[in-house]
Amino acid sequence: MTKKKVDSDGNALGAQRPRAPRTAQTNARVFLGWVNINLNDEQKAEFSVWCADKDFASLLDKLTGSAYRLSVYWDDYNDTYAASLTCWLAASGQCGYSLSMRGSDAVTAIWRVIFTHYAVCLEDWGPYIGKSTRSDW
Repeated sequence: MTKKKVDSDGNALGAQRPRAPRTAQTNARVFLGWVNINLNDEQKAEFSVWCADKDFASLLDKLTGSAYRLSVYWDDYNDTYAASLTCWLAASGQCGYSLSMRGSDAVTAIWRVIFTHYAVCLEDWGPYIGKSTRSDW
């Protein structure tokens, strides 16, 4: 018998969940837009402290096992790495939106998007949807 993977809260990873609506013609998920958040000086200072006692692999497992898709890429326009976290959980108000952050290297960009999701937004992007400005950090 295979043991199911669970996140740090005991939730099954990859469990069947209602997924995002798909277009009838292409069966593709519907992307609704970007959520870009400019962190203030206090949040930037909190970043290193917050990350210090977190387990990177556990956070990645928790996010990607719960209907979030993580993408990391080189952003030519801004000459930096970017990481985006896209929600595909149909029951979520942030379904179809992508939260993005940048960093001087790929790992920093990933850490920043994780920090922003958990510590800044408290897992709720709702207040930031439609109010996005270009992220500078």
